[in-house]
Amino acid sequence: MARLHGPDRSPAVDRACLAWQVRSVVHRLAFERCTDTWQDVRGVTLSGYAAAVGAARRAGLCGAGQRRLGGVAALVV
Repeated sequence: MARLHGPDRSPAVDRACLAWQVRSVVHRLAFERCTDTWQDVRGVTLSGYAAAVGAARRAGLCGAGQRRLGGVAALVV
């Protein structure tokens, strides 16, 4: 996904992505899900993430595992 949206995108990258999708229905579905997530993440800000985590903690909805996973997700974005 990052290669498709990155500065080094090329026709070869596009062809490789399409070939990967053609090899399996599972690949195609994974690509669609990743595309949806990629588009949704564009609007996420660090301050918005912090506010959501704070609200989840106050509501008792966020355990240590979710905090670690969320932190990793924030770093990836």
